[in-house]
Amino acid sequence: MGTLAWKGKPVKRRTKIGLIVVVLICGTSLWSVHREDYGVGVASAGWLPPEARNITYLSNYTNRTAEFDIEQPAFERWCARQKMPLRVLGHDEHPTIYRCIPGLEQRGVLPMHAEPNEDLTA
Repeated sequence: MGTLAWKGKPVKRRTKIGLIVVVLICGTSLWSVHREDYGVGVASAGWLPPEARNITYLSNYTNRTAEFDIEQPAFERWCARQKMPLRVLGHDEHPTIYRCIPGLEQRGVLPMHAEPNEDLTA
């Protein structure tokens, strides 16, 4: 086995160790960025209200999206505890709803379903 060299000079052991550490840190960072977690029909998730049921979620490095069943008063209490109380949107605000089920369908985790308003008889 040959020695590692840069421009004809042997690389010091400390430099080799430093390179290995940098490669490991970069590899771990890339792995965590591209890692996804999902659940379908889950009973509970620690980051959601304890009253949430029938949970479907998609979680990755940048965001977490979930769809679940919950009674409105329980959801409002949870939102208030999270310091994100529900409120009526102003005239210049638009609702943004991110759904996880289409993402799971695209990944093949869930079977593709037609939208509820789509006419399947045509």
